[in-house]
Amino acid sequence: MSAQDDETTPGRAGRQAAARDEPRAARTREALITVLRRHLRAGGGPLSVAEVCRRAGIHRVTFYGHWPDLDAALDDAATTEVDALGVTPEAVLSAATTPVELARTYRAQLQAQLEEVRAHREVYRGLFRAGGLELRLQTSMRTRAEDAIAQLRRLGVDTGDSLDVAAGYLAAGAAASYRDWAFSDEQDVDLAAARITAQLPAWWPQA
Repeated sequence: MSAQDDETTPGRAGRQAAARDEPRAARTREALITVLRRHLRAGGGPLSVAEVCRRAGIHRVTFYGHWPDLDAALDDAATTEVDALGVTPEAVLSAATTPVELARTYRAQLQAQLEEVRAHREVYRGLFRAGGLELRLQTSMRTRAEDAIAQLRRLGVDTGDSLDVAAGYLAAGAAASYRDWAFSDEQDVDLAAARITAQLPAWWPQA
C-alpha cells in the first residue's frame, strides 16, 4: 500500500476543529474511519487525503484535526477493523459458566482476527512496515485483555495480583503475533491460533 499525499498539512486550526469529546467530531471521525476501512477491505492501493475527504464529504482541514498524516489514519482504520472482531456482546460473556467456555469464545475471536489479516495480508504488511500499527494494536488489545482477565476472574481463575502486568503481556503478545502472521506465508488459521494460545500464561484455560 502507498499513501499518496502531496498536500500541505494544515496547522492549529485543523487540530482545534477535532475536539474528540464533541459529538460532531466523533461523527466526523467515524465517517473518515468508515471510508478508510472500506479502502482497506478493497485491498488498499494508492490513496490521498483529498480522496478520503471527498468520499467522506469532509474538508481536508478537518482530516488533519484527527491525524497528522494518512499513514496514521490508515493505522487507526486497520486497528478498528481488527479490534471489532475482538468484541463479544456482554450477554455472551455473562452466559459463560466455565473458564473453558470463555476461552473458546476468545479463541474464536483470535481466529477471526487472524483471518482478517490473512485476507488482506499485503495491506497489513505495508502498515506494519510503516511502524505505527503494532503500537496501536497493543493499545487496543490491552483493553480487550483487561476485559478478558476480568471475565476469567469472575469465574474463579487466579490471574495473579497485577492486572496491568497481565494485560500488558497479553496485548503485546497479540500484537506481535498479528505482525508475524502478516509477514508469514502460512494459510492455516486454526494452526496459527493453536500456536498462539499455546504461548499464553499457564493460568489461561486451554479450550
